[in-house]
Amino acid sequence: MFKLKTKEISIDDFNKEKVDINVFNTKINKPLKKLLVLVSSIYLKFNKFKVIKNKLPKDIYKKPCLILINHVNNLDLMIFLKMLNKFNYHIVTADEAFINRKNFLTKIGCYSVIRYEHSPIFVKRSYDIVNNLHRSIAIYPEAMFSSDGLGGDIAPQFSSFVKLLNIPVLYLRTYGVYSKTPLHNSINNKNKISSKLSILLTKEEVNKMSKEEIQDKLSNEFINLNYYQDHIDLGLEFNNNRHADHIERFLYKCPKCHNEFTIIGKGMSIKCSKCHNEYIINKDGTLTNTNNSNSLIKDIPTWVKYQKEELRKELKSNKYNIKDIHAYVYAYKNYKRLYKLPYEAVINVNKDYIKINMNNNEHLLDLRNAYDFCGKTTHYQFGPTLITRIGDVRYLFVLKDDNGVAYKIKTAVQENNKCLHSK
Repeated sequence: MFKLKTKEISIDDFNKEKVDINVFNTKINKPLKKLLVLVSSIYLKFNKFKVIKNKLPKDIYKKPCLILINHVNNLDLMIFLKMLNKFNYHIVTADEAFINRKNFLTKIGCYSVIRYEHSPIFVKRSYDIVNNLHRSIAIYPEAMFSSDGLGGDIAPQFSSFVKLLNIPVLYLRTYGVYSKTPLHNSINNKNKISSKLSILLTKEEVNKMSKEEIQDKLSNEFINLNYYQDHIDLGLEFNNNRHADHIERFLYKCPKCHNEFTIIGKGMSIKCSKCHNEYIINKDGTLTNTNNSNSLIKDIPTWVKYQKEELRKELKSNKYNIKDIHAYVYAYKNYKRLYKLPYEAVINVNKDYIKINMNNNEHLLDLRNAYDFCGKTTHYQFGPTLITRIGDVRYLFVLKDDNGVAYKIKTAVQENNKCLHSK
């Protein structure tokens, strides 16, 4: 994976930067794409990648389709390059991915979108790809990697997007990728990976079903993803004996004493520094409590569920409040470079707003519909990161504390918006 080139910059020089985002190129560099498919195929072969055979209609490759992909880690790129080789497609790509690599990504068919924000420019571009260029669109509807080994929410308006395109919906489902390289520590396990391409909705079904029915079907497909269950079903193992390293980036609350940000993960041990409650991760992904064999927390998905239930209680009682989060500030207005600004930020969050104090200014962002607000448990380069937009500037706030704060904020935004949209 490419590293982002960063550069320190003065405030005056950053203010002079021109805004230039939302790139698109209709011309795909076919030789470059073929080379990438070849490199990806060789790499995946050495990593024991297997294609799960599934018969599809022969004409499916010739007509535009919307191809949904579950998002696990950076191996996804190689997998879809190999699996979608027969399709003529463009790839919806997160905005910040274009920094330093705009030319490369546009040449292989990528076009930018701000997470979950289906702006008029993005929607029109997608419509033109399907109806004028007669190409398919590949998209990660979860809009971010799986940081906890579980599926994510899709945008609440996604079914409107599906209805507008009015084309078959396919699903490229990968297996074993999280078990091979979990995002919270990126430590490699010697596990097999596989992928299957199937039809989720035919064009006739897209026409016939209501937006609500489509939204429910697609949401359930992704929100119910459980890579730990895949791990057990496929008979995989966490064989590097380091799966717990940095697991506190998403397991932030002790299920015994209920204190937050006291979890320490190391090797295969997850321990609370406050009450010393300890779990050992077994190679099949289940948990053993060294202090209490009758513990109700038998696996990591159950722990995550416990955290969400506790978080919902905080949100409902208006007790959700995280104060004085200190962060380094990176920003960009175009894709030339990511700049490190000469000041830090102090961030305070409640269920409705995030208050960011930086450079003697206070910014108050409404989180009640902030689906483009992204909390990354770990940015592959920086660690825990909050990503958002203020005006024409996109900010990456790299948190000083490498704990579960970013994950908790991200989850709270999603849970709160879920409640608001269900009313």
